[in-house]
Amino acid sequence: MSLLGRILDRLGTVQSRVGPPRKLKVTREGWFYGLLTLGVGAAAINTGNNLLYLVLGLQLASIVISGVLSESVITGLELTSLGAGDARVGEPGAWLLRIGKRRGRVPSYSITLTAADGPARGASAGVLRLALGTTQTVELRFTPERRGRFVAKKITIATRFPFGLFEKSRELTAEQELFVYPRRGAAPLESNRPRPDDGPRRTHRAGRGPEPLSLRGWLPGDGLSRIHWLKSAQLGTWVAANREHEEAPAVELRVDLRAQPDPSDLARLEMELERAASGAEAAVSKGQRVLLLLGTQRVDGAADASGRRRLLRALAAAEPELPP
Repeated sequence: MSLLGRILDRLGTVQSRVGPPRKLKVTREGWFYGLLTLGVGAAAINTGNNLLYLVLGLQLASIVISGVLSESVITGLELTSLGAGDARVGEPGAWLLRIGKRRGRVPSYSITLTAADGPARGASAGVLRLALGTTQTVELRFTPERRGRFVAKKITIATRFPFGLFEKSRELTAEQELFVYPRRGAAPLESNRPRPDDGPRRTHRAGRGPEPLSLRGWLPGDGLSRIHWLKSAQLGTWVAANREHEEAPAVELRVDLRAQPDPSDLARLEMELERAASGAEAAVSKGQRVLLLLGTQRVDGAADASGRRRLLRALAAAEPELPP
């Protein structure tokens, strides 16, 4: 192997050990310090003053020490996502992360974690000190500006330790799915509400309804309510009935996702989704089941917290159907 090949191979080995590439940014204080160092260096050369050479050496040494210590701060860190609650446009949300120090010889100081993509982009949190072998939980607070389903991945780890002359950073990965609901406050979308004389809807699924779904042999532990008395009398043995689950009639909300690639038409569709979200939440709060029709998609939401979340997530992930 040539000398150049050995050098490149060695650089690849070092890169695999230290992780992703680092970024270095000179701070405002760093620029002032650099100009001061250049001024001291020029004065030392022009005057030959040994004291100035000594000061220049100390200044250059502090720059080297700053680079070495900042590298030790951002090396050996691991990041894990602990989850994020569903957010809403224009309202605060939170993303929990756990950061740990797994390798290195010294603790990490003055770490800043910043989301680099997704709706939480720009949100940051700080860790003052992270000892070797320990972890800390941090919370990124953010206010999303648009609706959607996102997958955030990149977190920037940065530090200005020890002297604040430079900011050294690197990117770590912590994948997290984030749903951002439509904005709150729009007038509820008009719906097809069930009539008072509409009865429960059959589902053809096992449950606890009054109507039998299927018959089977009676088993020890079955209650008297499960016995099918007529069939038991006909066969001369105990016969149990599996009951059918019934659902109350649903409030129907319909959103046409067809739109033109025009800002005003897309804004109209966003307003329709916001109104659908208001209508769905109002119906669920009244104990009503909601059937949401999003284009060709059907979303059935029960009158509980899980049904509300299912409906709002479907509205968050809805995409306009643009013409070809």
